[in-house]
Order: sequence, then structure tokens, then C-alpha cells
Amino acid sequence: NIRVNLKPTTFEKNRIRILARIGTGQLSQPKNKPLLNAVASAIFDGGGLGKHSNDALSEILAGRNVSSSLSIGEDTFTLSGSTTPEDLLLELQLMVASITDPGYRPEGLWQFQKQIPVLFQNLKHTTSRPAQEMESWLHGSDSRYTIPDQTQLSNYTIDDVKSWLTPELENGYIELSIVGDFDLDKLLPDLLSTFGTLPKRNLNPSTQTIHSRTVDFPKPPQEKALTYESKIPQAVATAIWKTDGMRSNITEFRRLNVLSDIFSDRIRAEIREKLGASYSPNAGASGSDSLEGFGYLVGKSIGKPDDIPLLLNTMDTIASELAEEGATQDELERALAPTLSSLEKSLRDNSYWLSTVLSQSQADPNRLDLARSRDEDYRSITLVEVNALAKKYFPSTNLLKISILPEEQE
Repeated sequence: NIRVNLKPTTFEKNRIRILARIGTGQLSQPKNKPLLNAVASAIFDGGGLGKHSNDALSEILAGRNVSSSLSIGEDTFTLSGSTTPEDLLLELQLMVASITDPGYRPEGLWQFQKQIPVLFQNLKHTTSRPAQEMESWLHGSDSRYTIPDQTQLSNYTIDDVKSWLTPELENGYIELSIVGDFDLDKLLPDLLSTFGTLPKRNLNPSTQTIHSRTVDFPKPPQEKALTYESKIPQAVATAIWKTDGMRSNITEFRRLNVLSDIFSDRIRAEIREKLGASYSPNAGASGSDSLEGFGYLVGKSIGKPDDIPLLLNTMDTIASELAEEGATQDELERALAPTLSSLEKSLRDNSYWLSTVLSQSQADPNRLDLARSRDEDYRSITLVEVNALAKKYFPSTNLLKISILPEEQE
């Protein structure tokens, strides 16, 4: 029941990239254990295999081009690796061993726990903490997007991780994608002798999860102020306009990227003119490929605390002008040009084929059609479409204003 996607290419000589999407990721993360995903990644990668520690593996694999690491996404566990044609079989063996016999050794947990005091000091004295608080707020305070207190994070155990990961690794849906310089006739026997030996597992991605694919986004308009401890007078202005997101909405999201580029050019020109070249505002379109209806247009600028209201009002004014009057054809062409020039280059990029196109093309076959029509779709974007989105999303009634400010020092 393992799905496999294969694409031989010559874009990187003697290089093969492999990615296995497994199970449900943070959709199955225990609700009462925020940031357990970070602990799990550290323990998994730091523990080696059941039969071999990482130190032993370093000796065994010395001189061989193999690697395997786990990352935990919103709706999948991703096991990724890179190798050469000569070491492909060994790479596949290593990845299968990682799935069937993870080490879960204490050293992975110890290494993570050593970093916890440093992590919380950084959170306390930098904009990282309020930025994380903002992310939690935008996700309706869902535990997957919050940070526990230092005591709770320090008390997570290897058993906490094992109880979460084991059923996913043993039974979770696997979609394996391989892209690069390989010979199909040589690859298939190696694939059958490794991934092909795994016990039968779920044929389709599970819909029975602890968490939902929806979160409670704050209802605009709203203003929110977040603070952190610092002697440096540095603040951040963030303006956010909710959109319909990216999941199952790629065509619109492409146009939102173009609109955000136009908006970014406008706020850079306006803010630099008003406040000086030291201010470097930027804008973008953000969205989740895993959460339903989660996305936003965002404008952001670092500035002095006293300037934050002006920065927020300036971004609001420019967005409102785009909503009411629209962009110009010249702005559209300037925003589209860098994207159009990069499309052909991406078609010769193994990372694009692996991560963007193939990695979940059987769980979501529509991704293949989106890839095939991508270039033509971008070239077809019109000013009418972009201005319609500006009118839809950029009114002030759809705006969240977030200020990140240093606490006043006595």
C-alpha cells in the first residue's frame, strides 16, 4: 500500500533526492503537548537507530553519500534524504530502518533539553516571543501553534514521543517520491527490497485525527499590541488582511502573490519617503497547504516604537487605495516579470519537482494538473483579476493591526 512517484532527471549529475510523506503529522499531535513536534524531531534525529547510535552510524556510513532526517509538518511526517546512484540502495535501507527501528536514545532528548534555557531567554528578550504569540493568536490559540512554559517543555519524555510517532510510522499512509539521476531498471529492485518489504499499511491518508484542518482566525477588524523585554527601542508593525487561503485555492493564491508584490512596492516607496531609507517594509501572501481557509495578505515593517501607529496607518491607507482604485497595468507587469522569468528555471530544479509537484501527487492528483498549467496560468493573469482581489480583501474592515513593542524600561 505504498504509493511511489518517480522522476528521472539530469539536472543534478550523480544526485538523487528522496522524500517520504508519512501519516498525518501535527494533525495527530496530542492536544495537551504544544511543541512536542520539536522534541520529537530532536529525539528521532538524535537517537540514531535501534541497532546503531548516531556515532556508530557515522563510522558505518563513513565515505558513503547517504542522509536521513525527519521533519514534522502540519499534516505529515516527512522523511527526507539525498544520495548518489552508487549509494541509492544504502540510502533506501537507511530510510526504511529509520521508519522500522528508530533509536529513541536519551542523547537526542538531552541535547534538546540543553537548548531550552537559551530558547526561553531568546524568546524573552527578542521579538521572537511576541511573533510566536501572534502566530498562536492567528491560529485561534490552537495548541499546535503555541509554546508551552519552560517547565512543561522540559518535562516531555521519550515515551511521549514514542506514543505519538509509533502508530504513525507503523501504519501511516506513505507516499514516496524520488527525483534525480537514477536508472529506473536499477532502482525498482532496490525499491522492492527496501520499502517493498514494509508491512501493509493505510492505503489512503487518514481522516481520523486529533486536530481539525480548520482553526479560528481572529475576526477583523482588530488591533493587538504585544510586548517583549528589551533595552533596544525596536518595534514591529504588522498589518494582516484575511484571505481564503491556499489549500484547494492555488489559482487565486498565485494572483494574491502578484497583488502582494504590487502592495510591497507601494509601501516601500511611501514609507521610505516618509520615514527614511533605514525602514525596509515588505509584504507577501501567506497561506497553509494543510489548513482549510487559512491565509492572509501581510505588510510588515521594523521601526521605532513611536513610529508604529504611522507605519500601520500608512499600510492601511495604501491597501485601501488599492481596494478602491486598483493597481495599474505597469505595476502588474513589473510585479509579474520576476515570477515569469523564474518559471522556466524551476522546471530544471529537482527540489521543485520533488517538493512542489510529486510529493503528494497521489494523495492530491490535482497537483499534477496545477503544475502542467502553472506557466500558462501565470501568463494569463490580468489586471481585472488582481484588482478584484484587492477590492475583496484590502478594505480596512478586513484588517488586523498588530504592534510588537519593547516594554517600557523604568
